Amino acid sequence: MIFTCTATGQPQPVITWNKSEGLLPHSRIIIRDVELTILNVSVDDGGLYVCTGTNALGSTSSVVELNVMKLSTDLSSSLLVYIGQNNRVLCPVPTSQHSIVLWMYNKTSTLPDGVVIDESKVLKISSAKIYHGGNYACVVRNSSSSETWTTARVTVHIGYPETCSSVKTNVTDVSGHYVIDSDGVGGTAPFDVYCNMTDKGGIGVTIVSHDTENRTHVDGCDEEGCYKRNVTYMGASFSQLTALTDASLHCEQFISYECFDAKLLHNGKGWWVSRDGVKMKYWGGAVNMEGYCACGVTQTCVQEQKKCNCDANEEIWHEDSGLLTDKTHLPVSQLRFGDTGQEHEEGYHILGKLKCFGTA
Repeated sequence: MIFTCTATGQPQPVITWNKSEGLLPHSRIIIRDVELTILNVSVDDGGLYVCTGTNALGSTSSVVELNVMKLSTDLSSSLLVYIGQNNRVLCPVPTSQHSIVLWMYNKTSTLPDGVVIDESKVLKISSAKIYHGGNYACVVRNSSSSETWTTARVTVHIGYPETCSSVKTNVTDVSGHYVIDSDGVGGTAPFDVYCNMTDKGGIGVTIVSHDTENRTHVDGCDEEGCYKRNVTYMGASFSQLTALTDASLHCEQFISYECFDAKLLHNGKGWWVSRDGVKMKYWGGAVNMEGYCACGVTQTCVQEQKKCNCDANEEIWHEDSGLLTDKTHLPVSQLRFGDTGQEHEEGYHILGKLKCFGTA
């Protein structure tokens, strides 16, 4: 700690230093011209220091106060704040109305733009951004008569919400495109999705599109699964989508096949492939029931003994459709069909967007 005393006059005043109460720490001070340097400052060094300039005409004095903070053992915590979220960062140290509270950011007294201290001495982050992350410290003195200051560190991590349900709960209820990070920092990269904030009772539904949503014709292929359609999801890899389904409470995907004299599942003619490359032998509306479509579960197929409408193999248009809801199999990575090799045999497939909602 260095104090400087300035005194002018004719003849030039002689500078002396004293402490108003107690003695100067002579073993730890250096006096050089107008400067007083205190080495290894301690709590006992706090107080009023008097600089006196004296010449033949008299003397004059000035006083400077040294306040020394004594910091107690650190308290540490961490906080995750989502991109775009408004958040309040509480100081972990108990405070009262008369407490003195100072906040620091990355060891400086300058807070980043968008971060302020409110009247209750709480740190407020508005519309969180990546640069708001870092180490914040609150330094507290709870009594004006106490020389002890307590410091606590709060590490703020800025991240993207895991799902649209998290966006709805923590950030906004406005539908639109948002970036999510389903497995958090250090996992797969964040990716863009559409959040529908009104569907499913307004829980916040994560929607991922792909290139196989349109009604697509199937013909000219007679062998089992000889028609093949790979599904490419927009802006997301299967590892990212796996993280999404893991982070969600429910996921679903609509699947439909329209057929004219063309079998669907019977004799292994058609199937769909899970995200892990596994051949799935059930259809929408019949969760994990091999060989079944929705009508087979409800016993409403066009032929009583069949488990799918298309497996009636009639020269009339039929359809099998429903939701795939086992999230451990989703999303669909490939569609396979057969039994459309004859001139009058054909089909159409539709695969809906991946929809996930709720928090696992």
